[in-house]
Amino acid sequence: MTDSVRRGDVPRLVGAVGARAPGIVIRLGLSYLKHKKGSQKATKTFVRSLEENGVPPDLARSLGEAYGSELSVRKLIDSGGTPILKKVR
Repeated sequence: MTDSVRRGDVPRLVGAVGARAPGIVIRLGLSYLKHKKGSQKATKTFVRSLEENGVPPDLARSLGEAYGSELSVRKLIDSGGTPILKKVR
């Protein structure tokens, strides 16, 4: 294959990726928001359960924050996208 044929493929490749990227970003964003909402609900349930079982409210909130902070974009990026799988051994 000549260089001119390969160079001709680059604009089509960029165009194809550029056309699909917004949809992928939107779907990923919506998925993240859905999981974040579930995480916040689980955190509230966790804190409430701790308080009902005698854990001091300040400590329960602190533990709840640590529990709920596992789902964060920064942690997903830092871990390469698989923080949960890396902890399982």
